[in-house]
Amino acid sequence: DHRKNNTEQLVGNIFSIYLFLKIRITNLMNRVY
Repeated sequence: DHRKNNTEQLVGNIFSIYLFLKIRITNLMNRVY
């Protein structure tokens, strides 16, 4: 199914962005305290 493949790709992109932001926020928190 083509749509299923697109959905998996979209979820993968969102997950990658989420991890990236989480690491960035963690680094900022460590820098502040």
